[in-house]
Amino acid sequence: AQESQEQQNPIDSFVSGSEYAQRIKDGQPTNVKWAGLKRKARCIEKVVRSYGGQPWLLSDICRQSLVCEDPKELLQCLQIILDDGEASVVRIKNRLDPSYDDRSTAGYRDVCLSLMLRTDETIASGVCQHICELQMILKPYARLKTAQGHARYIHFRNIVCC
Repeated sequence: AQESQEQQNPIDSFVSGSEYAQRIKDGQPTNVKWAGLKRKARCIEKVVRSYGGQPWLLSDICRQSLVCEDPKELLQCLQIILDDGEASVVRIKNRLDPSYDDRSTAGYRDVCLSLMLRTDETIASGVCQHICELQMILKPYARLKTAQGHARYIHFRNIVCC
């Protein structure tokens, strides 16, 4: 039986970075799903739980995921970002490192970048100093990012209060 639309994992419709670039060039649909801003309630919760009531430490209101087929593609994408004159990487959290203790993330792994974007648009809108989050995820982990998987993660996060 064919999976219903609700059961089908959205990762199955993702395209690689090179295919994405080609689709843009050809004027074709890209299947990009842009993330929304972090909800206000979660921002407040994070400021209280993780930053000791210091709101100026909140840095990932704007976030996005980038799904990579394999570690080689992830490294290529990371190098492109590091070489981009408009992107300033503030921190790299490598949760793919074998020494990373994944108990704090319930087994989830990625390479998480904290970065600032300095473009004419970010300067004009006054957000060029905001630190954004980019989660670089290998496809097998991205498959786990379903609505039910996220609900389980939120339950886990609430238990450990982070």
